[in-house]
Amino acid sequence: MSQDAFLRQFDADAFAGFFAAGLADAGAYLPPGAAPGATPTPCTVLVDHNVVDFDAEAVGNVSLRRTRVTFQRGEITPAEGGTITVGTDTFTLVQRERQDSSASAWWVQA
Repeated sequence: MSQDAFLRQFDADAFAGFFAAGLADAGAYLPPGAAPGATPTPCTVLVDHNVVDFDAEAVGNVSLRRTRVTFQRGEITPAEGGTITVGTDTFTLVQRERQDSSASAWWVQA
C-alpha cells in the first residue's frame, strides 16, 4: 500500500469515527460553476467555527476568527469558489489553508 493510499484510508477511518461521535458532519459539495440544479456530491467534513488565525501580512499580526472546513480528498477534490452545505448552512470556499494527499482544509465564508 502506498503512503497516499494509507493516509486516505487512515483519514477515512478517522472521519468515520468522528462522524459516529458527532464531531464530523455530512455535507453536500458543489464545484465552482456548477449548473443550476446540479446534484451535489455527498461528503463527510469537519467544520471548525471561530478558529483564531493570525494574518501575518497585516500590520501588527491581526487576529481573525474564521470558519474552516476540512474535506477528505478521497471523497472530493474541493476548489476555490465551490460550495459546501452542512445542515442548513452553506459556505463558499475562499482560500485553501492546507492540503496533503488525503485532506484539504479551506477557509470559508457563509
